[in-house]
Amino acid sequence: MFILDAARVLTRPDTHFCDRNMQSNDASPGTDEPYFARIPFDKVYHEGPNGGDSSITAHRCAEVLPTSPLVLEDCLRAVLLRSDPERETLLHLLGSERARWAGLCHVSEALKVFEKRHSFVHEVGLERDGVVFTLNRRFDGRGVAIQVGVWDNAGHQVANFAYADVPAAPAEGRWICRQEFADGLYRVRIDIEGHLAFESLMPLGPALF
Repeated sequence: MFILDAARVLTRPDTHFCDRNMQSNDASPGTDEPYFARIPFDKVYHEGPNGGDSSITAHRCAEVLPTSPLVLEDCLRAVLLRSDPERETLLHLLGSERARWAGLCHVSEALKVFEKRHSFVHEVGLERDGVVFTLNRRFDGRGVAIQVGVWDNAGHQVANFAYADVPAAPAEGRWICRQEFADGLYRVRIDIEGHLAFESLMPLGPALF
């Protein structure tokens, strides 16, 4: 989740607003203060059932429409993620830009930020006898399809595990894909239901001081 400086975005001269989803047939955006003042924010930020009032559903999808692309350096205050492995995945994917954004990336445990209803990688580690990880339990208790791949520093895949239906929380508390690994630097990737859930470089060996 991107946390943006609202004042910086809302006061840009090229920012438009819409009191509902722009894909709605009756959507009519505006740019001035009178239009902004008419947005029914009690419905935009409404929580719970709508009691049959379809306008609440419509206004929950109100939009802020800055000119694209939005320059993040001007307004990004933080990026919130659900777990440390997800944070590490984002930073890994940023590549050479990692150091530039790392200080803004934080893990949030607050349920007001993420409902955490579905599976994601909660913890992951690489040990000499395998890849260990824990998953967030799905809200409905269903199992998930998991694929785990490991590549060495030369780019050769040295491990590949696939499970069609595993529970998020095994009796032992964590999953382990058993395989012997020598000391070195490895790229570890975990997919859940065919989608990237974790990827990063992981060293294995004595700690260096």
